[in-house]
Amino acid sequence: GYELMCRAGQGAADIIEELFPDRKRTVILCGSGNNGGDGIAAARILHLMGYCCDVLLVRDGDGLTQETKQQLMIAQNTGVVVYDYEDSGRIQFSSYNAIIDAIFGIGLSREIRDPYRSLIHQMNDSGVLVISADIP
Repeated sequence: GYELMCRAGQGAADIIEELFPDRKRTVILCGSGNNGGDGIAAARILHLMGYCCDVLLVRDGDGLTQETKQQLMIAQNTGVVVYDYEDSGRIQFSSYNAIIDAIFGIGLSREIRDPYRSLIHQMNDSGVLVISADIP
C-alpha cells in the first residue's frame, strides 16, 4: 500500500509540475482513507521539489488508515504544512493555483454528507483548477 501511494503521489506531483513549472501554490484536500494518503504523498513530493504546498486533512472521526498515517508522519517530518478541517477557515482556495482532490477514491459507495459536501462545493465554486487524485 505504501508503495502504491508513493506512485500515485508522484503521478499527481508530475501533473502539477507540468502545469505549473514555476512552482505555484497548491492545496491538497485529503480524506482519511488511502486516497488521502495518495494526496499526502503528493504534498511531500511537491514540497521537496520546492512547491508551496498545504494539506487540508478531512476525516471521519479520528481514524486514518495505517498507510495514510505513515504518509502523514513522513510529510510532516519533511516540513509539509497540514491543517485539520476544523482549521479550514484559514484556507482560502482562491489563494492557490491548483487544488488536488484526494478526499475519496474509487471505493466511494455512499452519499456524500457534510463536512465533505460543503468542502467539495467550496472547492468547485473557487474557480481554481481541481485535479482529482482518483476517479471521483
